Amino acid sequence: MPRRLGPLALLTLALSGCPGDEPGAHAERDHDHGPPHLGSDHLGSGRVELSRAQLEAAGIEVTTAAAGSAAATLRLTAVVSPNLDAQLHVTPRVPGVVRSIRKQLGQPVARGEVLCELESVELGQAVAEWVKERTLLEAQRAVLAQEVTLLGRRVELAKTVLDREERLKSQEIGTVRAFYEAEQRYAEAQLERDRRLLEVRAGVRQLEVAVAAARSRLEILGLSDEDLADRKAGEENLGQDLARVLVRAASPGVVVDRHITLGELVETSDVLFELHDLSRVWVEARVFEKDLRLVRTGQRVSVTLDAFPDARFDAKVSLVGASLDRVSRAAVVRIEVENPKALAGWSEEFPIRPGMFGAAELVLEERAARVVLDESAIVHEGPSTFVFLRVGEDADGVTFERREVAVVDAGAGRVEVTRGLEPGAVVVTAGLFVLKSVARQGELGGGHSH
Repeated sequence: MPRRLGPLALLTLALSGCPGDEPGAHAERDHDHGPPHLGSDHLGSGRVELSRAQLEAAGIEVTTAAAGSAAATLRLTAVVSPNLDAQLHVTPRVPGVVRSIRKQLGQPVARGEVLCELESVELGQAVAEWVKERTLLEAQRAVLAQEVTLLGRRVELAKTVLDREERLKSQEIGTVRAFYEAEQRYAEAQLERDRRLLEVRAGVRQLEVAVAAARSRLEILGLSDEDLADRKAGEENLGQDLARVLVRAASPGVVVDRHITLGELVETSDVLFELHDLSRVWVEARVFEKDLRLVRTGQRVSVTLDAFPDARFDAKVSLVGASLDRVSRAAVVRIEVENPKALAGWSEEFPIRPGMFGAAELVLEERAARVVLDESAIVHEGPSTFVFLRVGEDADGVTFERREVAVVDAGAGRVEVTRGLEPGAVVVTAGLFVLKSVARQGELGGGHSH
């Protein structure tokens, strides 16, 4: 039966046999432990048997060969670029002096979060105007309430006198003239009430418009509802915050650039911060003129990056350039990729960063394939291409066998096996170096144990 190799042998078989052996030592050992060359069903035939402990130490992983889809692909070099639709240049609404800086390079920013604080004379004047108009409005509303009460009482009094004169007239006690005079005073009181209230209400309405205009100006100058609420709540100390403006982020992102220092005077044309939303990034590839007919919007793409060789990002073509570069004769193909918040081996959020290099594999055509494997299961050695199959298993260990196969590219890091493998076969995908080394040692006649 096939030889079992000790754990130490698994780590050294790729080297030159057993260091320190004297010439002729093999013959003596072979005489004690069996023939030096294994038969066709042993290591010399590409068979290896590992114990359970050896299997775990070697890190062997397997998968079952199965049908899948194979694709004809077009591979293009690519580079990650910023998503211009998710960039934000933060500029101030009013000129002012930088009094504090709340966010630094590389820090994440939520929508509405404060980036810096300015002191602005123009804003101070606008806030003062808003406060004045609000104060006048409150006073006018108080006048309106008083006028309603006072003029209402006058009308009620005139109505009381009219009712009395009408009663006296009906009893033939009072005169008709007194009745008519009371009736006239009641009508005049009503008219005076309506005229005065109309006048005061018009004043209230004018001040409401003035307050709304002053508030709109403050919003244009960069004050949010929260800022206005804070100023209302602290109007007794308003002088301290009259000229203070908080510059906030209009959208979430990461601070990738900052152009201000404390005490600096900034204008409305100055860019204070540059924010990038990295949740989605653009990957831009170049396709040459001869291949341009193969590319279309919505086409499936598999993106790999040099920084993360073991990761693949599935996406679609979002744009095919409308013109070609005059020198390279290539058009830009834009691919929008969702940036994961977490990735193995990367501790920061959104690992895909602008400037990274990689490749984009465009799916041109898909077809059904009888057997599809990950490329990691394939061993290329000179002209030979082979896989290792799990061909036996018992309580003591597992037996693997090398099997030559023919493969073609299936896209996205996979291959289609066209010859040498049937669906359902159990194929090794990890630990291939150990199996290959052990099999090679057997072919060279080194399949002895110590």
